[in-house]
Amino acid sequence: MAEAASAVRTAAPALILAGFGRRFDPEIDPYRYDGKYFSFGDCGSQYAIFTFVLFKLVCESMLLNLFIGMILDNFSFITDDVALQEDDQWSSGASAEQIQGCAEAFARHENYEGCLPITSMHQLMMDMQKPLGFRTWKGTATMKRRDRIQELLVRAELNVLLRESHLKSAEPPKGLRRLLGFRRNKTAESKMLTFETVMLVLLHWRKADLVPPIVKWQRHDRVEEVVLMAHALTIVMFFRELVARRKQRATRKLLQVRSKYKTWCDTDPHQRRRHVLEVEKRDRERHENEQYHSHPALCLVLPSHREKVSVEPVGEFFPEDMVEHAQALREDSESKVPKPASGLECFRQRSARSYVVLRPADPVSRELGPLIADFSRATWRGWNLVNLQQAPPPLRLSPRLRSL
Repeated sequence: MAEAASAVRTAAPALILAGFGRRFDPEIDPYRYDGKYFSFGDCGSQYAIFTFVLFKLVCESMLLNLFIGMILDNFSFITDDVALQEDDQWSSGASAEQIQGCAEAFARHENYEGCLPITSMHQLMMDMQKPLGFRTWKGTATMKRRDRIQELLVRAELNVLLRESHLKSAEPPKGLRRLLGFRRNKTAESKMLTFETVMLVLLHWRKADLVPPIVKWQRHDRVEEVVLMAHALTIVMFFRELVARRKQRATRKLLQVRSKYKTWCDTDPHQRRRHVLEVEKRDRERHENEQYHSHPALCLVLPSHREKVSVEPVGEFFPEDMVEHAQALREDSESKVPKPASGLECFRQRSARSYVVLRPADPVSRELGPLIADFSRATWRGWNLVNLQQAPPPLRLSPRLRSL
């Protein structure tokens, strides 16, 4: 301890002299410093004053201005949002309520994954308000020629994006993912559209004045590819329209035939009488089911067997040995005044050993002309004679067994 105290007392005068600008004395320095000797004020450079002033003025002022600018920008955004008036054409941009309306329209057509199928794009544009959609503020949807062209270009770009996504998902994994055996989901990535993708594409084609010029310039290659895809979609739509027209003509013919048959059912007295009897029979069965608290299916019985009857058109020439039904009834009946029941019995006996020539009564089947039918295999089992107790013919054959 005494040696340490004496060393400190010995080094103290040297340090004090160095503090007043005198050099270190190597004889007094206990550590034997052999380097360059410095005096007070030799550290730094003569330009340090200017550097310090520039740092204070430039750096601190810039940071302070940036901080104040961020605060003012936030206040200006709030004030602009409050002062912004909604415009149907988005002249000064879209408001928060208009964007919310687009999101709600997208939510009505999306699937359970939050994505939109490309087949629902037309319904989305018809449901979305202008300028991105076709629906006006009155609730009516209007489409002009320009709107149809823009819709075609929107569909074309979405198809291009889906194709790129499909090609990307079809690529095999690389690197570590390949070694670990990871596989990409090809179906989920190549058929769905997100809300951001749909809104950007609609904004590019429906409201191009809101897109910056630099973004338009960057989309030059994409636009050329979209135009080619639009031509391909036009060809596909052309052939689909041809098929649709062909199906429409066929459907129109079927509707005309059905309308003609319905008109005949309403005007023909026998068909009207048969319809009235069928309605009365169903009402009677329904009343019995309600009275006895039974299910309607319990009154229906499955058919016991099936009968096959071959029917073919006669052609231009009738059979030479054809006998009319009235003449056959006079030949087979023993009484001078045949009854309707005798006519039905004559038909059943003659049809078992002869061909029957039928003349359709409805206008639809009448166009086919006379038909020749073979009832030789028909047993008529389950059919009963029903007395209608009305205008002639008062009797008819009615099936007793009906299917469910």
